[in-house]
Amino acid sequence: MMHGKKNYSKGRLISFIIGLAVAGVFLFSLLVTATNPILAKSEAGVKKVSNTSTRPNVLSDVVMEQSTTKAERNDNVVNRLKPVENEKGLKVTPKVLMLKQNEAFPDLSSEAGRAKLFSNSVLPHPEYGAVYAYVNRDGSPMNPNSETVGFQTIYVEITENYNLTSIRVPVSVTVTDLGTSLLLNHQVALQITHTDGKIILYPNEIANKTNEQLQQLVKEKSGVHSWKLEDGTPVPVDTIKTTIVTTSVGIYKAEFEVTVGTGEEKQKASVQKEVVVFGADSQAFVSVAQNATLSLGSNPTNLFTKFQTINNTIASNATYQFVDENGEIVKKFDTGTVGFHWVYVKITEKTNKQITTTIKVPITIVSDNQTVIVDSKVGISFNDSASVRESEIKGKTDQQIVQVLEQKLAPKAWELSSGRKINVRMTKSALGNASKGTKKVTLTAYLGEQNISYTRNVLIFPDGVFEEDDMEEWEDIPLGSVRGTLTNPLNESKIGFANRNLSINGMKSDNGFIALDKFGSGYLPFSRKVSSIPIVNGKIIYGVSYNSDYGIGSDNVGNTFITSKYFLRKDDKIKQILFDETNEILYVYNLSLNRNFNFKVRLDMYNLSDTIKTFALLENMPMSYSSNPFTNNEVFALARNSGFYQQKDEGGHRLAIRLKDSKGKWLSDYTKYMVGDLSGARNSNYFGDDFRKAGLENSDYKAGDIVSSGTKVYPNYQLGAPTKKIRPNEALKVGYDLFFGEELPYMQLKAEPEVFNVYPDYTKDFETNYKLSKIPTVNDHGTIYVTYYNEKEITVPFTSNNEREFESRLTIPRTELPEKLNEEPGTIKSYNTSLLAINEGEGQYNGLPSQDYSVDINVYNLGAKPIPQLIQKGADFNKKASEVIQDAVILPEHEASFEYEGEMPDTSIVGGTSVMVRMTDVNQPDKTILIKVPIQVMDEKPPLEGIYLIANDFSSGSDPFQNLTESQINQLILEKSEAIAWELETGSSEGIDLSVESSTIPSNPGFGSYEATLKAVKDSKIVKKTIAITIQPYQKVNVAFIDETGDVLHDKLTFEKTIGTTIDLTRETEVKQAIASILAKNYQIKTKPENETKIPVTSEESTVFYQFNGTLFVQSSPTFLNFGRKTLGIPFIKVEKAKYDKPLIVWDNRKNSGPWNLTATLKKPLTSQEDPSKVLPSAIRYKIDAEETVILSENTTQEIAKRTHETKGQYNVSSEWDKNESGLLLEVPSGEVLQAGGYRATILWQVEQVP
Repeated sequence: MMHGKKNYSKGRLISFIIGLAVAGVFLFSLLVTATNPILAKSEAGVKKVSNTSTRPNVLSDVVMEQSTTKAERNDNVVNRLKPVENEKGLKVTPKVLMLKQNEAFPDLSSEAGRAKLFSNSVLPHPEYGAVYAYVNRDGSPMNPNSETVGFQTIYVEITENYNLTSIRVPVSVTVTDLGTSLLLNHQVALQITHTDGKIILYPNEIANKTNEQLQQLVKEKSGVHSWKLEDGTPVPVDTIKTTIVTTSVGIYKAEFEVTVGTGEEKQKASVQKEVVVFGADSQAFVSVAQNATLSLGSNPTNLFTKFQTINNTIASNATYQFVDENGEIVKKFDTGTVGFHWVYVKITEKTNKQITTTIKVPITIVSDNQTVIVDSKVGISFNDSASVRESEIKGKTDQQIVQVLEQKLAPKAWELSSGRKINVRMTKSALGNASKGTKKVTLTAYLGEQNISYTRNVLIFPDGVFEEDDMEEWEDIPLGSVRGTLTNPLNESKIGFANRNLSINGMKSDNGFIALDKFGSGYLPFSRKVSSIPIVNGKIIYGVSYNSDYGIGSDNVGNTFITSKYFLRKDDKIKQILFDETNEILYVYNLSLNRNFNFKVRLDMYNLSDTIKTFALLENMPMSYSSNPFTNNEVFALARNSGFYQQKDEGGHRLAIRLKDSKGKWLSDYTKYMVGDLSGARNSNYFGDDFRKAGLENSDYKAGDIVSSGTKVYPNYQLGAPTKKIRPNEALKVGYDLFFGEELPYMQLKAEPEVFNVYPDYTKDFETNYKLSKIPTVNDHGTIYVTYYNEKEITVPFTSNNEREFESRLTIPRTELPEKLNEEPGTIKSYNTSLLAINEGEGQYNGLPSQDYSVDINVYNLGAKPIPQLIQKGADFNKKASEVIQDAVILPEHEASFEYEGEMPDTSIVGGTSVMVRMTDVNQPDKTILIKVPIQVMDEKPPLEGIYLIANDFSSGSDPFQNLTESQINQLILEKSEAIAWELETGSSEGIDLSVESSTIPSNPGFGSYEATLKAVKDSKIVKKTIAITIQPYQKVNVAFIDETGDVLHDKLTFEKTIGTTIDLTRETEVKQAIASILAKNYQIKTKPENETKIPVTSEESTVFYQFNGTLFVQSSPTFLNFGRKTLGIPFIKVEKAKYDKPLIVWDNRKNSGPWNLTATLKKPLTSQEDPSKVLPSAIRYKIDAEETVILSENTTQEIAKRTHETKGQYNVSSEWDKNESGLLLEVPSGEVLQAGGYRATILWQVEQVP
């Protein structure tokens, strides 16, 4: 406070002195009041070390404690500093000021504030007072602050009001916080850099440090320093002890020591501070499945065993983030690559973001097929498949197999806690060169002195699993990968494997496949996966019924029976391999996307046992891809009954399952199908256990025909692969093409003509014009793929015109079809050339295909089915030929005629006989065939209604009956007995169930005689017949001699030889004699039996054929023709009948003989024998008939007769000459004969078939 000079009265002066005295007493009391030392809360304690000498009134004898008491204990022991005074008597002694960080400096305007700064103040004229101000050292005004912890010097300028003189007093200030400790009776301050009074270290800083290094680290990281409170002089300080454990986070102690003075006056004191090693202790190792999510959360005990934050061990007081090795934050840890990795986790104190560290954790990403952990010490990894092909080990020694396995497996090993690579090698193998299925191999990893072994299975794949592909080209699809899915780019429907980018509700296993449209809807109800029910040796191997819950692909089978599984991808193909070790079956799903954006679904079922087995498969599933499954369950046929489809949203979405290709060939062993209300068959096989019952596969459905309709929920479909013998390492192969989802705006193809109907002898190319329409835009272009029947493919580029169309011409070369188009009479074989256009224009419709389309060539082999006949003994057989024939096969728009040929049946003998019916195409009479109609002659009057059954006794070797189920044996009996049953009213076998009711043939029968009873059933009609069966070691080989149409030219020869041997027909006398006799009848050999010199004798009776063609030729012709002697005196010479030595005969025994032309060529005209220069060029003529005569000119072929044989054999043309109906004439004017004498000419006779 500033005061001006005043004269005070004596009374007032006394009052002031008294007041001052009172104030002085109070001030003195304040200054000598003892205080407590200020200690950090985290200090464990303060230790004072000093020598035994005593020094009165030294600063170190005063210990500062934390207290708010502010009185001096004794004027002589208070912390006094050197007084500051001037010549006017102004004198002030400063004291040490201690403040907490950010505490306000004392208020100079109050006595209490000044008392904190000064221990004694003397004013020359106290009654006038003085002015106090904080200043800098140079006296400029300032406002001191305590933001910075540590020592500082401030200045207080004091101006007494009487003389207006001043002094500038330095004040030593120590600003404290929780990291400050006062030692040696408040002589020395020790300060550390801290957080909440604690020194913060991190695990990476303390790792592998010695005690000395830890002490130095603590000293450096704590920033510890010390000073004297009275003047800030630095005091040496050292870290003398620490309790830190270098392998773990936690709260530890560090002890610091200060030293003051030297020699005998040296004093030491120490203090302990808390050290927090912030972070977490990593697990020794962590394992996580490939593509599984590695989570952190607020308490990541999956990665860490112990946590330490600033104040406690609660993990949730920190945050956790994945970072890369450079500290950059990543959203998640990539678990896609198997093997050893470091995962980096950034840990940050929630209340102080500056406290953060990154901990790396050793992690091994495991996969069933690729990476495993052994004894919690070692990780071992292998190549993706860890498997071999059968051909890779076949014929190799054990050592060579080990080398193959080591190369295929390529094992690697590492220490789990560090990732350090260690040696590993194969030490044992159970594989042999003929092994199948899975075999065990042992690998040993060498970790220091420890040998750690691991035994695993290696799967030997049949070569067919990867076909021509290199196994190494297929990459593993780990769990959680997005590569396990294929997508239709136009409608975004997807197909793929479970837990590999696709999933459905309630899914419990990842075997099988899932199909979903872009809205996530499947075509099966209740979020189901497609499953196929395997049948082995006639028995269902999973479950007890044909319920799809127990098929391959279902969760029940996947979780129970599948012991090994692989998921692989190559380009746009994905493969799932499932091994059932118990049943020795390998299942292989192959999924791909066709060029036309249909998904290709294939399932192969391999036999990995050592014996032949029979396999069958049934796919029995409901489907629900209609707009309202409760009211609209119509199912439609695809073109040519190649499959079926269901649609919803008025056709906006479609499900289609295609079982045949555009050529009508089955895509797989699924050759039976049924669709409809099969609610009663959802646990049964519609086709029966033997798969003999027909479904819709033989129906004549056209595109869009309704194959099923009704109101029941969810129609079922069943696809059947009938029983088939499967050898070891071979497979039953099923599948189909699948489309589902939003319908595509297909382009359209149309050809004219689009169907060709021909007979088997057609030889020309096929020409057609076609148009591509509905091209998306006028700017689009692309490629048309033309695939001939033989799978040869050509491409045709197209570019849209202004009408969004493209037109071109297509030639189907005859050479691209089989040499023999159809050799089965009474059948139609179709050869389809498929066309598929793919749009390659830019935009949303890039890749758009055209609808499936083909140009069809139907090859008709003339023929029909006979209607078996029953007739009573002795009765006349008087039915018309057309009445014993049905289902005639003839070109469309052509008419067939039927007539009996040969002898009519002998009805005088009871038993089997036959009659031959010739069927002829009236429009093309050269197309004709004989049909054999079986006739049964009976004692009694034949029934007129019911079913009749014919079956023959037969003999066979034993091989065909080995390793068959009962149902398979029965099927074989039906085939070998040539069993046939028909309905007498219609002559048709349609709808008749023909089976074997009983048989004495056991499983794997030996040689002997057996019986079987056959049964035919239709509705309530039943008929049975018992036949004899002989199984023998010998078997018959029949040799037949036939003409072009199969008619017999010689009696059949039969040789009975030992099964397994061969017959050389060229050495068999009977065969040579038979051939010679046929050749003598003017036949020519057309074909001989294949392997004529080594005809095998098999376990079944067989027949081989010599086929002959009839011939057309001039069998006989005159060697001379004599017109006799003529006189030149007459004006005109004419001879109408010449003499000849041999007749002119044409031979024709062709089976389908037609008209033939006889020609004559004058090779040399009548020439004078005396003078060859004299020639009569037009003298010889031929009378064709009464109306026409032609001149024979030199070297000109002239048609002289067109005839047809009525019967096979000779046609004597010269017999017409004898009747003067035709023949050679001589006509020449006498004037043209310039030379008398003899004349001679040469004539060539030729015959040819009329085209």
